[in-house]
Amino acid sequence: MASFGLPPIRVLRPALWCAGAVSTIYVGCAAYEIRHDAAIARDVRRAHHMPTSPIEMKNLDGVRAMIAGAGGRNPLRQHSQTSSPLSTWHEFPEAGKLMAGLVSTNIAVFALERLLPGTSALFSHIPAASTTNLTMLTSAFGHVGLTHLALNMYGVVQFLPPVAASRTFAHSGSHLAAFYLSAGVLASYAFHLASVWPRPLDRVIPARGASGAVMAVVGAFGMSYPDNQLGIVLIPGSLPASQFLLGVAAFETYGLFVGFKRLPLAHAAHLAGLAMGAAYVYWDGRDRVWRPVKQWTFSAMQRLSLV
Repeated sequence: MASFGLPPIRVLRPALWCAGAVSTIYVGCAAYEIRHDAAIARDVRRAHHMPTSPIEMKNLDGVRAMIAGAGGRNPLRQHSQTSSPLSTWHEFPEAGKLMAGLVSTNIAVFALERLLPGTSALFSHIPAASTTNLTMLTSAFGHVGLTHLALNMYGVVQFLPPVAASRTFAHSGSHLAAFYLSAGVLASYAFHLASVWPRPLDRVIPARGASGAVMAVVGAFGMSYPDNQLGIVLIPGSLPASQFLLGVAAFETYGLFVGFKRLPLAHAAHLAGLAMGAAYVYWDGRDRVWRPVKQWTFSAMQRLSLV
């Protein structure tokens, strides 16, 4: 589709890629959690001299409940008497490990782009120029500057832990990782679609940053803790999270359809991320998305003798 002499935009192929990417992300994260929890279930059996038998889904549910009750930590792991980095890392809750991984990866990508400027194209999604749809994922780890990086990582550090502790995610690092990465992909696709309409000039503008995924976490936070007070960095005052979400949604909607001359933001990605996070909690993503995916993955792994 051409507009104002600008290059055309593909819509269907990127949509199919996003569907495949999100499915792969969820199945991959579910498989990781299944293997992790199955190993713990076997450790429990050995510790109590129980007979070995095939692992069942109810065994994994029991392990997951035990980990959730311990705040995302493996309660069977004894606290190490040493203070080695490895022992400290093992004692982190799952959400803490995810948060550290996301922040360190974003910082590493930022450093790589400064050391090797040619790599910036790998972490930018240009709707009209992209030769690969993979940038809809990788662009969630690229940032245009230090302030951009710092603000997004501040959002990760502030909102990821309480969202992990919410009922929807129940301290599951794998579930939260699947949600975060998928939100990043779908927010990038929202920016891609918005370059068709209502912002055709964006089709030649590089999109990058974790903002879409971070806004999904903010949306999940607002729906999980609607009465908690939220504010904006460097702006005095705060609002209940439910009202804050409405305000941000109005701001991003205005920016998408009208625009702010001095704020060239990826409003479509922000708005899509916010909506995804809120909808995921409202429609119970744990029972409607994560558990069915995990059950399907478990059955497939059983057939392949992987668990």
